[in-house]
Amino acid sequence: MANYQLLNNVDHANLRVITERSAALGDAVMFAVTYPFEFRQVQAQYPIAVFKNPQDGQLHPVALFGLSQGENLFLTERGWDAAFIPASIQRAPFLVGFQEDPNDPMAETKRVVTIDVDHPRVNSEMGVAIFTENGGYSDYLQKVSDLLEAVYSGGIQNKALMAALEQHKLLQSMDLDIALADGSHVQLSGFYVIDDLALQQLDGDALDSLNKQSLLLPIYMMVASMSQLRALVQRKNAQLG
Repeated sequence: MANYQLLNNVDHANLRVITERSAALGDAVMFAVTYPFEFRQVQAQYPIAVFKNPQDGQLHPVALFGLSQGENLFLTERGWDAAFIPASIQRAPFLVGFQEDPNDPMAETKRVVTIDVDHPRVNSEMGVAIFTENGGYSDYLQKVSDLLEAVYSGGIQNKALMAALEQHKLLQSMDLDIALADGSHVQLSGFYVIDDLALQQLDGDALDSLNKQSLLLPIYMMVASMSQLRALVQRKNAQLG
């Protein structure tokens, strides 16, 4: 279970983060949340689908890495075999946290950096230093901080995008029976994708509204990304030998 703590240069002065990619470090995941600001890079590598969180019913765009739970077909002995890794993967073991001012309950909640001290990447011996010897942000932590800000803004964009997809009825279930090279089959279900026909039938007002919200391009990026599904199956077949 994750153990997130407010990052500070006293309690966490000597912590380091391993940045390599492997299953042992938490990268054996079938999918991860992605954000419109990175859709252009993501769609060139991964299919972008929509996942409905069973716990709260919220919809999230996700990059698919595998065809079954716990499977990441981009992981190899050399690390992550792709030109781009989504921000939600890159930011681990850090997460945006929120802190209230105890002296001013009316003040706005402040965003802070938190770290999962029990994450397999976190230790005091190996990896990249989080803080400098003087207690300042290392170059690595500064990049992470910038990434977390992008992820926070991306979460707001995702809510607008998912609301628009539901409003215009642009989602359809993705239920695929995929035949693999060894004769076996895998069922890919539980996700949603853009309904191409419904998108084509949107009238000018709807298209204009989506464009003004800067959502039209991300939607088309999602459509284009589905061409990567074939490449994902090819990776699976190559793994099967």
